[in-house]
Amino acid sequence: MYQNQQEYFNLFKTTLAKLITNDYILLDLPYFTNVGDILIWQSTLDILETLPYKCLYSCSKESYIKPSLPADAIIIFMGGGNFGDLWKSHQVFRHRVLTDFPNNRILQLPQSVWFKSKEDIKQDAAIFSKHIGDITICLREQQSYDLIKSNYKSVNVLLLPDLVLSFDVNKYIKKYNIHIQEKKETVFIKRQDIEKKDNNSSLYMTNVEIADWPCMQKKTVPTRVIEIIIRIIHLMHLPANMRKRLLDFCYKHILKDIYLKVGIKFIGQYKNVYSTRLHAAILSCLLGKKTYLFDNSYGKCSGVFNLWMKNYSNIKMMQ
Repeated sequence: MYQNQQEYFNLFKTTLAKLITNDYILLDLPYFTNVGDILIWQSTLDILETLPYKCLYSCSKESYIKPSLPADAIIIFMGGGNFGDLWKSHQVFRHRVLTDFPNNRILQLPQSVWFKSKEDIKQDAAIFSKHIGDITICLREQQSYDLIKSNYKSVNVLLLPDLVLSFDVNKYIKKYNIHIQEKKETVFIKRQDIEKKDNNSSLYMTNVEIADWPCMQKKTVPTRVIEIIIRIIHLMHLPANMRKRLLDFCYKHILKDIYLKVGIKFIGQYKNVYSTRLHAAILSCLLGKKTYLFDNSYGKCSGVFNLWMKNYSNIKMMQ
């Protein structure tokens, strides 16, 4: 088991250097307000920048415009926790790209997997089996690895950490000129979406602030600015492809940095962090906070913790 951020960064650098041997495109960028996914995005970019190949195109599922690709270009899908039918639009997007480029190599960065039924798994595996080009799927916990390994016979399967474990938080504290001051004692970061788990986590909470990522709570000035920008883009009477390119520009060059800065400042102000969000806990851990992690609905948090974070002295997995 690896001990720190630098060791995880080196692991990814070495592993991806073997998998990415040509120019590539990076798809399914997270154009939404979950700072955890933005952390994955930035961590991915930082590792890809160490490789000698070019990113020919990148986009979200919403801004996708089928590019013209060389036969040897590699298609890379973002990591995260949306492989399966819990967040189905992402899987539908993967299917679309597989159809658009049946011969190109595919690399899925570390994901967690969840399907509601065995029949859904069977149907999804059948779609992947039709792809002519080589496919490698990376998984970040044992449950997901075992599921893909046993059902997707036509793909290569790798077990790798969550990408945010490689995130150099001090680099971005310096970049954004953030002054970390622990003004508050304790926060409980509690997710409210379809991955929330009905458990007794609130029993641990006494005299603490209960919150979510600030950008998801729609209370901050940056969040209001983001909403206005996105609303203007959608209201502009421009051709669809032009709106998509404008959306790409806003997220890549403006919003990504806003989200990262807000997320780091948010976690940085607390001494103790309880979280049902995996990446809030990882960021808290990287910032040196006392961190307490609760599981999500299908076990991805405990899966990542058990494989990759047990050696960290400042984080505890809660039951």
